[in-house]
Amino acid sequence: MNVRLRKFWILPAAVLGICLMPATSRATVTIALGNGPATQGLQVRTFSGTTAIFEKSSGPVDVVKVVTDTNLTSDSGAAHIDALTTPFSSVTFTPTGPYQGFTSFEVDPVFTGSGTFTVTGTDDAGNVVTSAPFAFPTSGNDRFNVTGVAYITSVVLTTSPAAVSSIREVRVGGLVAVPEASTLVSGLAVVGIGGIVGWRRSRRSPAVSK
Repeated sequence: MNVRLRKFWILPAAVLGICLMPATSRATVTIALGNGPATQGLQVRTFSGTTAIFEKSSGPVDVVKVVTDTNLTSDSGAAHIDALTTPFSSVTFTPTGPYQGFTSFEVDPVFTGSGTFTVTGTDDAGNVVTSAPFAFPTSGNDRFNVTGVAYITSVVLTTSPAAVSSIREVRVGGLVAVPEASTLVSGLAVVGIGGIVGWRRSRRSPAVSK
């Protein structure tokens, strides 16, 4: 490529790289029993088989997808899901709709019998943190919370033995929206415009012979 033309691609290419570069994450996930900072209450919008979608209580916006390992039941608008016949041993919570994560999450599981449960949180950088086993029933309630320095992309509740009869009071905080496609389009536009300008300038400027 002509040296004069090539230099005009450097800045646009750098801009595109910045647009596409993932944000630097201080990724840390903290898991604890009890209430956390999450304040946005959710309710069931729809459910089928082993999947339920929770939406904002304040309006029809999907927020969290819940997947269990046995069939569940609920009611539209309810703030809980229940095991249909067999208790859950695994419940997975992930962001859905216009969201790719949240900075805080909490839920109040209801257990049958006694045993242990662990909570696994995954952050936006793909780091996975699993709690030490918690015994149930606890002396208080079994609510737990998960917080992230950046944001959380998945929370998994696992029990031994299978003992989750209900999931109640799902709450989130610090919702992180999925980036708009315009971010990518803008970056590509800068590259295209920069390349065209560079090409036109190189056409107007005579090459310097050595």
